[in-house]
Amino acid sequence: MGDTLIETDPQQAEGYLHKALEIMKETGSADYLSYTHKCLARLYEKQGQLSQALEHYKTYADLEIEQLRDMNEKRTQAITVQLDVSRLEHERERYKQKTVELSSTIEHLEELSVRDGLTGLYNRRYLDMQLTKTFLESQLNGETFTILISDIDNFKRVNDTFSHSVGDEV
Repeated sequence: MGDTLIETDPQQAEGYLHKALEIMKETGSADYLSYTHKCLARLYEKQGQLSQALEHYKTYADLEIEQLRDMNEKRTQAITVQLDVSRLEHERERYKQKTVELSSTIEHLEELSVRDGLTGLYNRRYLDMQLTKTFLESQLNGETFTILISDIDNFKRVNDTFSHSVGDEV
């Protein structure tokens, strides 16, 4: 109300603006407090009371600077949070990729642990695991468990005579 009366009724405007200052100081409304000081500065400048106008302009500028500092601090905090979130998302993606790589490596190592490197055939470890699994399943189901093993006669002689490389090919 005081702002609209500056041009038409400066005395009444001054009363409203001082009352507004009191209310704004009590309520802590920084936006309206700085605006009220700006209006009072304009009023006093119009009336030729330059020292009072200057005092209100100074207070208005100080309040605006304080608000800008607060706003910049909040923006800085928001940007910092955004950067932290971005960094964490990047790290999460990196860990996700590492997990995929590790899973693939584990699968490969598990496969290497049960297959012969030269022939690609299953090895003794695989046989032991399968026998244990099959035996336990037969026990659970009340089934008979039978194993048939065969041996190639005199194969050791092939390795000893012609080398393990030839034996591996055979």
